[in-house]
Amino acid sequence: AALDYARQCSPGQPRPTLLFVAHREQILRQARETFRQVLQDPSFGEVLAGTAGPITSDRHVFAMVQTLHRRLPDVSPTAYEVMYVDEAHHSTADTWASVVRHFEPDQLVGLTATPERTDGNDISALFGGRYTTELRLWEAVDDQLLAPFEYVGVDDGTDLRHLAWHSGDYAVGALSELYTGDHARVREIMLALDRWVEHPTTMRALGFCVSVAHARFMAEQ
Repeated sequence: AALDYARQCSPGQPRPTLLFVAHREQILRQARETFRQVLQDPSFGEVLAGTAGPITSDRHVFAMVQTLHRRLPDVSPTAYEVMYVDEAHHSTADTWASVVRHFEPDQLVGLTATPERTDGNDISALFGGRYTTELRLWEAVDDQLLAPFEYVGVDDGTDLRHLAWHSGDYAVGALSELYTGDHARVREIMLALDRWVEHPTTMRALGFCVSVAHARFMAEQ
């Protein structure tokens, strides 16, 4: 997005007004830093989010969708010439859709790594009905933009049905105790490594655990 925006900036001319929308303040600050590096302008852009102070200029704004949604009545639909929507697969949700539909930019771009939603809703409808460009995971690996990988799933029989839930997720303390207090699980993982990895002592890997029940719950949200 930063490179795309930079190509639209003409030397000696005011930069196009910009609105970058995301759902987390951390993403907004990271995006703004990338834009600043690409544009070689350390003061470019302001963050509009829950913990950020009031913006002093509304020409180049990196806004959290919830904060922006509350201010829509005070923002002109034509206030921004270029608009990027990060994590655009969320855009079918009511809050996101109302934000996207409110604005009438010259250029509207949605960015997402997961264009196919599990509920079947078509996110492209809000963005002109088509994909401007598309790069699939396997294509990125073939083009050496991503490192090749292998997945190994180990079923250790751990039962999570009796763990307590807090705020829509497992209780962290109980979950940690369950997974770190059972050495049998470690043996299962080591046996799987010996079976599937030719040189386990030289590999670099990322290990994570997820229960079938938890995976189903997250997929439904």
